[in-house]
Amino acid sequence: MNEPSPRRAEANDMELVTTRASPFADRLRLRSRRFLVDRPTSRGPERGTRCVRSTGERQRKAGSADTRNCFSGDLRPTLVLPTLRGVQRRLLLVAFLWSARTISFRERKETVLDIGTKYLMSHQKNVNIQQFFSAHPRCALAFSGGVDSSYLLYAGLQCGAEIRPYYVKSQFQPDFEYRDALRLCRDLGVEPVVLRFDALCSPAVRANGPDRCYHCKINIMSTIIARASADAFPILLDGTNASDEAGDRPGMRALGELGILSPLRLCGLTKPEIRRLSRKAGLFTWDKPAYACLATRVKTGEEITNERLSAVERGEDWLFSQGFTDFRLRTAGRNALLQFPEGQLARARELLPEIREKLSADFADIEIDPKGRTTAL
Repeated sequence: MNEPSPRRAEANDMELVTTRASPFADRLRLRSRRFLVDRPTSRGPERGTRCVRSTGERQRKAGSADTRNCFSGDLRPTLVLPTLRGVQRRLLLVAFLWSARTISFRERKETVLDIGTKYLMSHQKNVNIQQFFSAHPRCALAFSGGVDSSYLLYAGLQCGAEIRPYYVKSQFQPDFEYRDALRLCRDLGVEPVVLRFDALCSPAVRANGPDRCYHCKINIMSTIIARASADAFPILLDGTNASDEAGDRPGMRALGELGILSPLRLCGLTKPEIRRLSRKAGLFTWDKPAYACLATRVKTGEEITNERLSAVERGEDWLFSQGFTDFRLRTAGRNALLQFPEGQLARARELLPEIREKLSADFADIEIDPKGRTTAL
């Protein structure tokens, strides 16, 4: 007798039980109040088979062996299709089946809800933040205190979502970023979850190779995911926006592999638009300069140590106290290269003797980049 086709499905009101014999289907665990249901179940038929039953039939046979899971395991992941138009329902079903066929759970930890949401949003025009948070009413946020994540936190609260910010404090974040994050949360009346993390615990991060940012992002986001899951927040968001190019941000590959959603990017919000909306909302972060982590100051290929990071932070703190903004202090061995915006170069050259004197304890030689620095949005 021929086995049923793995792509066959009822067209009308139904629920789909994931039973594909792959790591993705075998290990998938789904949790959501609206779409996904986890139910304990006894051992079912052999893996690799499937069952698709209408909701009415399932209700009539509730409790019978026929409605049990179609593969072995303790939980039955079930995607219950919401009330949608016929075309939207088929698009969601196709998106799920295609993703389950091509993506392993080990490589990309997405829930079926995330896959379906991304697919529908990418094929729908004028998706806004309100619609996103209506579909994701309970979320965790990887919060940095910068322009993007600050506005995303504000927007989620304004949309009525239950959104909890998680801030990771490590050697890579200077103290002023931590203070800004706490201040923004106080302004919005939210209690952040602060996670202490040793960013240099990973040899791949300490080695500071070309893929350092990828490994660091995997470690940090995995730390947040573990804590957020323990707090019953199944979805993690980050502040990546529509102006961020994947080719310029190695860490963005990690976001995709971990199934982290970026609402600002999905909704097409660019950096200038986010700044405008932040200013309108009264957020003090609206004109905050872009700031990369301290690890980016160390020359690629040179080992990152706590001593190097502390030296960079001390130097940048002093330069900030002298009125300089949006600059970088980059190191190569015991030498430092200062990059200032074009409008600050003349003053920096005048103060170079004093700068060298103040930073001589940490750096043997200090020069100013004559090309200046192109500021980010």
